[in-house]
Amino acid sequence: MDSFHSRVRLSHHQVLISPLDEPLPAHPRAFPNGLIALDDDEPDAGATILTGVHTGVVDFTVQLVRQPPPPDLDSWDEIVEISLECAFGTLHVRGLHGDLPRDLPNLATEGDGWYRLRVHATGRDTDPGGIARTPTERYLLVVWPAPPQPELVLKRSDAYGAEVRAR
Repeated sequence: MDSFHSRVRLSHHQVLISPLDEPLPAHPRAFPNGLIALDDDEPDAGATILTGVHTGVVDFTVQLVRQPPPPDLDSWDEIVEISLECAFGTLHVRGLHGDLPRDLPNLATEGDGWYRLRVHATGRDTDPGGIARTPTERYLLVVWPAPPQPELVLKRSDAYGAEVRAR
């Protein structure tokens, strides 16, 4: 397992996962699971992770694995898995305005194809809608190559996610 850590600059509650050479994904119209959604118009264009803070920085860890590890249900408030097709050979974590954290790698370890993303979040209830000059939220993104599968919600426990799901 390869593990990478960085702070991600974000705005408008959004951390994006998208190819480098393509336009940024459109903001999804809904987040039924309260945490992550694919681009509404072009699902292979990327996904958006919804943060509690409106603007600022969050701590972000990426783990690139060959097989999914058992989920850590005790350390996180929300955990969701989705499948994402990578049509362009690159997938990167980035801010809404294209800010690219230098310490996070290309998530598409095998180039074009399908990947499974397990997104973990904690701290979204600390300052929802606020500005985080220092991180108050943590995210873990575990990524592995896998054929497409239905979305899987492993844990729901933060108030912010419940509010998003109720919209």
